[in-house]
Amino acid sequence: MASTGSPTSRRGHIGRISRQLVADLRGDAVGGFVELAEEGRLRPSHMRRFFAAEHHAQLNEIAAFAFLASRFPHSPAAGFFMELAGVVDGARSRLLPAAASVGLVLGEPADTPIPASAHAFGGYVCWLAMRSGQAGAALALHTDLVLWCESCARISSALQRRDGTSEEATAYFAAYAEPPEALLESALDVADDGIRRGERSEHAMAAARPVAGYLRLFWDAVAEAAR
Repeated sequence: MASTGSPTSRRGHIGRISRQLVADLRGDAVGGFVELAEEGRLRPSHMRRFFAAEHHAQLNEIAAFAFLASRFPHSPAAGFFMELAGVVDGARSRLLPAAASVGLVLGEPADTPIPASAHAFGGYVCWLAMRSGQAGAALALHTDLVLWCESCARISSALQRRDGTSEEATAYFAAYAEPPEALLESALDVADDGIRRGERSEHAMAAARPVAGYLRLFWDAVAEAAR
C-alpha cells in the first residue's frame, strides 16, 4: 500500500529522519585514520593502505550503484544511482595520481595488503544493492556521504597544517571536504519516493544505521594495518 500524506509532509519527514540519523551516528563514524591525521602521525604507508583500499571500494561501489539502478529503473531512483556511480568513477581521476604520489601504482601487484575489515563497507554496499529497499539504500547513501565528507574535511584540514604530504594526496581528501548538496537532495528525493511507493520509514532507517560502524571499520583498518 502506498504511503499517505502530502508530498510536502513526506519530504519533511524524510528530512527529519536524515538529520536525526546523522546526529545519532556522527560520533561512531570516525576511526583511527582520521585521528592519526589530526595527531600528525600519518605515514606514507598509511596513505598507501588508504588508497589501495579506496581503489577496491570504488570498483565495488560503481557496480553496486549500477545494480541499484537496474533494481529501481524508475525516476528519480535510477538517475540518482547512476549519477552516484558516475561521481565515484570520476573520483578515480584524482585517486590515481594521489596514489602514485605516495609510491603506489594502482592495478599492479604491490606489497600493500588490504586488511579484511577494510572490505566490510563494500560488503554492506553490496547488501544495500541486493536486499535493501529503495528508500533504505538512498537514506544509507545520504548518511554515508555526509559522514564521509565530514571525516575527509578533518583529514584535509590536518594535512594542510603540516609539511610532508603530497599536494595530490591532500587534494584527494579536500575534494570531499564539502558535501555535494545537490546529490544529497537527490538522495532524499529518492528516499521520499521509496516511502511513497510503500516502503516503511523504519525499515529505511534500519538499513541506514549500520553506515557509521562500517565507516569506522574502514578508517580503523587503514590506520592499524601500517602500525
